[in-house]
Amino acid sequence: MVWQNDVCSVILAAGSGRRICSEKPKIFREVLFKPLVNLVFENCKKAKIKEICFVCAGDGLGVLKGYFKEEASYVIQEEKLGTAHATAQAVPFLKASGKKDVLVLLADVPFIDAQTIEDAYFVHKKRENDVTVIAATLQNPFGYGRIEYANDRIKIVEEKDATDTQRAIKQVNSGALWFNVSALLAILERVDNKNASGEYYITTAVNLLTKTGCYLAEDANIILGANTNEQLLTLNEVAKDRVISYHSCNGVEFLSKDGVMIGADVKIGKGTQIFPGVTIKGSCQIGEDCVVTSGTFIEDSNIGDNCQIKSSYIESSVIACGVSVGPFAHIRAGCEIEDGVKVGNYVEVKNSYIGAKTKIAHHNYVGDCSVGFGVNLGCGVVVANYDGEEKHKSKIEDDVFIGCNSNLIAPVTIRRGAFVAAGSTITENIEENGFAIARARQETKPNYKRKRKGQ
Repeated sequence: MVWQNDVCSVILAAGSGRRICSEKPKIFREVLFKPLVNLVFENCKKAKIKEICFVCAGDGLGVLKGYFKEEASYVIQEEKLGTAHATAQAVPFLKASGKKDVLVLLADVPFIDAQTIEDAYFVHKKRENDVTVIAATLQNPFGYGRIEYANDRIKIVEEKDATDTQRAIKQVNSGALWFNVSALLAILERVDNKNASGEYYITTAVNLLTKTGCYLAEDANIILGANTNEQLLTLNEVAKDRVISYHSCNGVEFLSKDGVMIGADVKIGKGTQIFPGVTIKGSCQIGEDCVVTSGTFIEDSNIGDNCQIKSSYIESSVIACGVSVGPFAHIRAGCEIEDGVKVGNYVEVKNSYIGAKTKIAHHNYVGDCSVGFGVNLGCGVVVANYDGEEKHKSKIEDDVFIGCNSNLIAPVTIRRGAFVAAGSTITENIEENGFAIARARQETKPNYKRKRKGQ
């Protein structure tokens, strides 16, 4: 059975950031560099749920559409009157979809993964439930709706409405619910707001239905959400530990977890060593047997095998094998660096191609430049690519030597095997195997005594 053809999802995404003390809606706060709502959406997609509807606040509609475009449907909850009221806004979507079952999710509960979604659905269908609650057991269940069992039915009691006896229950509601669509549509009109918060709870719909059940997840972390900054920090810590554990099991060595943040989409080869205080985010791939030391930040970049990345910043670039970067180098967007290159301390490279075996050892700026094989750029060499109005490109061919403190004023081409004397300012092309010296002749005045103030 291709069960995904029978289901859809409604994601409740109208929550504010009031308790997080932020103007930004909480669903756009990030866990491992991804907005909460993105993680929930990705989990649905990984479970192959094709039709998804967001229930959002009016001020969040434009942002959501910017993220997901035509991949989803959108409805607005004008007044925030509770989760049942929010779900009711999606009734036209549910009727139009023609699906048999719907998964209702909260946009700030990001760890309900595809496997949990699928396993809960199969329990839901096997037992022919009107609703199946995805639940977990917590040792400290404060703040969560408790699940009571009676006469083969379940009842969800919210924290504010619970008695002391009910608050002692450790099995709690995650907020993720599989509903039979027909049963949900029939019951929504009967949901009232007679509770401590005066809101229309979707859990009231659960309590009104007859065929109810639970799917109890083994991992209690799946229910974690973010209503406060402290809870958001917990989500990041849990996600970080999961990612580090995954890579550790696949041969990556972490000297410590302190300050290490690695995005969920990052790939790292076996034998690579990660020091404390390293951040790797976005679409990154790090090869085998690399060393990445403290203070390094890598984003949307590919790095080959046997590289040494020392306390440096790398963004949107491709680095081949056996490359040494840093310490304190900055590889800016659009760079391609070939095998065996050395990019040393306090070097900045931007939108440039660097050929194999080239050395850019220290205190250099290389912008908008193509650099060939085996080039040596001495200390303080600057490729001046900007004239105040436009960026210009330069080209340095194979086996060129450029002496310390030289400036290349783009656009300029230095042909194969050329030599540039230290301290030169190059404004014209240099022919193959040419020697260029472009500096003022030194003049020394003998017996010169500098006049001092007051003399």
